[in-house]
Amino acid sequence: MAGPLISFLTDFGTGFTPAVCRGVMFRICPDANIIAVNETWRRFAEGCSTDQCNEILCMKVGANFLEVCRKCRDSDAAAAAGDGIHEVLAGTRSNFSLEHAFHLHNKQQWYWMSVTPLNTRAGGAVVAHTDITERKVAEEARRESEERFRRYFELGLVGMAITSPSKGWLQVNDELCTLLGYDRSALLTMSWAELTHPADLAADVTNFDRVLAGEIDGYTLGKRWICKDGRIIDSIISVKCVRNAKGQVDYFVAMLQDVTKSKAAARALRESEANLVAAQRIAHQIDREHGDEDREPGEESGPGGGDEHRLRVENHPAPRGGRRLDAETEE
Repeated sequence: MAGPLISFLTDFGTGFTPAVCRGVMFRICPDANIIAVNETWRRFAEGCSTDQCNEILCMKVGANFLEVCRKCRDSDAAAAAGDGIHEVLAGTRSNFSLEHAFHLHNKQQWYWMSVTPLNTRAGGAVVAHTDITERKVAEEARRESEERFRRYFELGLVGMAITSPSKGWLQVNDELCTLLGYDRSALLTMSWAELTHPADLAADVTNFDRVLAGEIDGYTLGKRWICKDGRIIDSIISVKCVRNAKGQVDYFVAMLQDVTKSKAAARALRESEANLVAAQRIAHQIDREHGDEDREPGEESGPGGGDEHRLRVENHPAPRGGRRLDAETEE
């Protein structure tokens, strides 16, 4: 096997990217017979059990690649691979590629298969399989994450939007449309700055510009919105940016919570408390004024006079036939 391997690397080992060369490679002749394999394939085959991948182990020097494809358990991908290889060998297409799954050791792996014709006197082609499992796993994780976000976006617990660095609406959920009173198509033609209360716009733009400058990645603040029917609503907004590979803002994700009712209730409570304090102050003043009117001229309030003196006299009535004595004159 040393001969086919050396010939394989010498003839076209430098004509492929490093990633492809690190993958599994076969050289096939014009009739699709395998005439050379690389060392990666040998190591890969040694790690396979006979029960798990009989059809893969058949891909060795002397075997026919198209025949192996026809016997493969994954008939759809194998059939597509066989057709592509046949067309490249026949000269009806310049190259062929295909992503396909492969189960090994009860674990799914993904490969990118490429078929490249050889411009040599002998002809034939190189079939390369590059492991792309890591990329596919990352793509699946991202897809699941995006699906979770989409469901939360449409759940309607709060108003949500995806906005652009130019302040335009890119996507809005139904709850945001309801809060602002606009249908989706109309809202997407506007900017959020147009709908912000003028008194609150400066604070929002200041934080927005800080995100664009890279100083912060998000912010939270209270702001008011002007609805389509002219109503003013209070809200708490939370804004977070998503940056691209260069660190520039790609888009913003914004959440808007309507707090109009809670703020109105808080204002009403403060007004009620203020009215209560004012009423207590007035009542206290009235009590003081009435107390002054009840005292006789010349009477003084406080120790030794006025109300306190009368109280002592009333508590010590005069004896029969005698003079009334108060507590202070009695000896």
